[in-house]
Amino acid sequence: MRYLISLITLFSFAFGIVDLGTYGSTRNISEENFIDKAEKHAKDINATLLKDELEKGKESYLSVDKVVPTCTKTQTRSFTPTFVVPADVVLPNGQVIARAGEVYNTLEVMKKNNISIGTYMMFIDATDKVQIQLSYMYKNQGSIFITNGSMQKYEQITKVATFKADKTIIEKFNVKCSPSLLIQKENELVIYEYNPKELVKEAKNDN
Repeated sequence: MRYLISLITLFSFAFGIVDLGTYGSTRNISEENFIDKAEKHAKDINATLLKDELEKGKESYLSVDKVVPTCTKTQTRSFTPTFVVPADVVLPNGQVIARAGEVYNTLEVMKKNNISIGTYMMFIDATDKVQIQLSYMYKNQGSIFITNGSMQKYEQITKVATFKADKTIIEKFNVKCSPSLLIQKENELVIYEYNPKELVKEAKNDN
């Protein structure tokens, strides 16, 4: 009998067709209706202020604090990016394909998986007109990374999309100063560093 009552009650709850009555004491709801509260807050929001705050947030996100100094010497160097395996890499069948602590050449691993950087990577200070002009020369050949200044302003001036050069990227590609041009050669990176002052002198001499 109890089983039958429970079954009927459950069925009633599912379809909402039975009034089970009131049991015990009751109280009126004192909390403000959620919908009313939301609408009240929405009316209090200043649309202009909200827009300004969003613009400030966007500008802040697209601005980069100086992460590397300006190059003081024009030179070329090479760098081999590597990574350390943090833990054993084991296949489902139990085969270990990499041991914890082993060091791998990042570019070799990418090559085995048919992945390549494929383009130049240029790191520049977007507050320096010389570096902006230099980067514009490579706008169709590679990716531009901003190490200082406003990405938004740079893109407005050049119409070229950019990337933020945070500390992780700087360390990963061993960028020491700006402007720097990175090119992949086999299993290493060739890094060209330019002294902006020397670039200006060369331009004057060419003229």
